[in-house]
Amino acid sequence: MDGAGAIYFQLRYGKQPLELEKGKSTLKAVGTGNAAWDDLVEQLEQIKTLAVAGGLDDALSSCASAVKANFRARDKKAGKN
Repeated sequence: MDGAGAIYFQLRYGKQPLELEKGKSTLKAVGTGNAAWDDLVEQLEQIKTLAVAGGLDDALSSCASAVKANFRARDKKAGKN
């Protein structure tokens, strides 16, 4: 939350930020008090609808690849193949 009451919520897949648009992985809910929370819930409902329709498949694939690459790098560093 910032001083004006806006709520920032970052979407993630594991530890990877999930980009909704190029360079954008954080939702900003505006308003004060309950209005900000209601705005955040509405945005999350829209994301859910988008995800069910397959609109996040590319972003999720990209994040999954990054997570796999992190595991491979960690295993390689540990001497596992």
